[in-house]
Amino acid sequence: MKSSVLREMKKEEFNDFFKILESSFPVKEYRSYERQKELLDHPDYDIEVYEEEERIKGYISSWKFKDFNFVEHLVVCPDTRGEGIGTKILTSARSKWIKRIYLEVEPPEDKISRRRIAFYERNGFELNEYPYAQPPLMPGNAEIPLLIMTSQGKITEEDFHEFKRKMKGVVYIY
Repeated sequence: MKSSVLREMKKEEFNDFFKILESSFPVKEYRSYERQKELLDHPDYDIEVYEEEERIKGYISSWKFKDFNFVEHLVVCPDTRGEGIGTKILTSARSKWIKRIYLEVEPPEDKISRRRIAFYERNGFELNEYPYAQPPLMPGNAEIPLLIMTSQGKITEEDFHEFKRKMKGVVYIY
């Protein structure tokens, strides 16, 4: 039986995380190396490492709020894709965090975005249809139209507006 663990990332592991982040997301969906690394000192921001048999297989970065957690990035190491690691990371995070989890996805406009939404739905998340745009993560970039998915069921419009307020007031000022 494989032993697995979701643990806090050590600062010296950041470069490996960032390399996988760069290869997994379009450049407009993550911060510069320096700005991303600065977040490691923020008390509400965390990057956790998913390991099996003492081998890193993926990462999940998140923001911890009083009422919920926000997943900023979920990345799986390229050599372990297709092994169900994303599901294992989400399962570990959901059991560890307990609170509702929010995450952003692209609208279902192409095959990849529809597959990603279906993946999160299989893992207990629901799509909320409120209009949402991610503020730019790097100067000069435009907002990105996205949708919000949540664990523990859909959210109310009031919850959605509170989520947006916290994103713009905490997460997207960096």
